[in-house]
Formats: sequence, C-alpha cells, structure tokens
Amino acid sequence: MAKKYWIWVLIGLLIVFVSLWLAYTIFILKSDPQLADAYVAVGTLILALVTSLLVVLTWATIRKGDQKEERDRKERLLNEIIKWAIDVTNKRSESKKIFKEMAGITDTKQQEIFTHAHIVEVMESYVGMSGINRYIENITPESEQGLRDAVVKLIDDLETYIDFLDEWGRVKADAIAHNAIKEEEYIAREGEYTTRADEHVSQLEISAKKVIEEAVKIKTRDIS
Repeated sequence: MAKKYWIWVLIGLLIVFVSLWLAYTIFILKSDPQLADAYVAVGTLILALVTSLLVVLTWATIRKGDQKEERDRKERLLNEIIKWAIDVTNKRSESKKIFKEMAGITDTKQQEIFTHAHIVEVMESYVGMSGINRYIENITPESEQGLRDAVVKLIDDLETYIDFLDEWGRVKADAIAHNAIKEEEYIAREGEYTTRADEHVSQLEISAKKVIEEAVKIKTRDIS
C-alpha cells in the first residue's frame, strides 16, 4: 500500500515539475520564440506522456479494485452456501440429542408421543428452510456447474426427506390415536420407517458434504 502511495506522489511531482518547466521556458525564452516553441513542444510531449501514464495507472487501480470487490463478493456468497450446508447437517446432531432424552422414557405410549412430536418438529424445521434453500440456489453461480448440481441435489434430498417425515408422522399419529402402537403390523412398519429415516439422513449428510467440497474447491481456485 505504501509503495503504491509513493508511486502516485512521484507521478504528481513529475507533472508539477514538467508544468513549471514549461512555464519557466516560456518566460525565459520569450525573446527567442523559435527556441521557446521547441522547448514547449518537447515539454508538451512529456506532459502528454505523463498524463497518459497517469490515466493508465488510474484505470488499472480502478480495475484492480473492482476485481477485489468481485472476489470479496464471491467469497461471501460461497461462505453463505457452506454455512447453509453445515446447518443442514447440524439439525441431524440436534435430533440425536433429542433421541437420547427419549431413552429415559419407559412408557411405550409416551415414547411414541415423544417421537411423533420430534418428527413433526424436525419436519417443520426443514420446511422453515425453504426460503433459504431457494436463496442459496439463486446465488449459486451458473458457471460453477459442479456446485450448482450439488446444491440442487441437496435441496431435492431435503424435500424428499420432508415428504417422508410427513408420511411417517401421520402414520405414527394414527397409531397413537387408535392405540395400535403395540400391534405387530405397526411395529414392523415402524422398523421400516426407522431404517428409511437413517437412509435419508445419510443421504443428506453425503449431499451436504458434496456442497461444501465444491464450494471449498472454488474458494481454493479463485480466492486463496
């Protein structure tokens, strides 16, 4: 930064010197117009060259500033995308904590009620991300196809998981309402739902990791 400052100072001093030299030449050599004209022509040429250099340096400085601003903007958007993907995986960590709390409930029906409430809570939390999901999709650069594909895949996986949670919650609510939680058919279906839930969550984690990898790859390539 200090180096650039001194370059501008030197250019400014050079322009001032050339301007003073022209004025001095005209004043001293006014008795010899022909010689004065020659000096003025040379000085004018030098002044034009210095001015042109100043214009070029000004343009280069502005361009470099625009490039830095664009890099900063790109980095900010990539950080938002990474944070979004991390938030998706963090919700899974919150779910694990809740299931640990459920381990302390011994009554079967109370366990089912607790689990149902948790399923609804998780579903609603993911539904609440719909706005940020679309925002992330919109800010993902069109030119970065790998990242766009990863973002779209994660959004699709989230929507599929929401539909699954909605279905599971309705089945569980119906079983609780009809006191069917101890029936063999319900227990078997519950096992299937649990397995499917784990598969959905694993897929979310894979897709979120892919988003983060693609975003970091771009940051490493273009910003670091």
